Amino acid sequence: MPEQWEMKLSESYSRPETGEKGSMLELTVHVFNINFGKNKKLLDTCQKLKEYAQYVDRIRRYAKEMPPKEAIERAITECIKEGILSDFLKKNRAEALEMSWYEYNEELHLKSERQIAYEEGIEHGMEQGDIKYILRMHKNGYPLSKIAQIADKTLEEVRAVIDKEESALIP
Repeated sequence: MPEQWEMKLSESYSRPETGEKGSMLELTVHVFNINFGKNKKLLDTCQKLKEYAQYVDRIRRYAKEMPPKEAIERAITECIKEGILSDFLKKNRAEALEMSWYEYNEELHLKSERQIAYEEGIEHGMEQGDIKYILRMHKNGYPLSKIAQIADKTLEEVRAVIDKEESALIP
């Protein structure tokens, strides 16, 4: 992610175009990337924010080598020893562990959701390509059995695509 960017609330939601004119309320937020190694000037002005970035960075690095809960425990222990958020982590260790676990799981969940959406998009695009290919072959007079063989589909699937297209053309 870049060091900073703008986000508009309207970009988070889709709305059908109504064609109506009128004013809309827009919220624009300036987002700053506080991941460790980004926005050094900002992190240098706020020690606690810098320490939080270091804490999160450790969790992410350790989670590549060990189970997430162990990675969080290790990061908490090391940060306390090294004076990184140590007062807070000593006093609130259980809550920090729980919140970090929740945040880590949410991050994984969002990454997983993005991957699923990407794969579904690829699959949908391939299906659309298959449909166009089947219809083009049908239009050029290929027998349905040959279309099925070339498109690696069953005869029923080919018929369904053609029937759907033809029924869409009938007013």
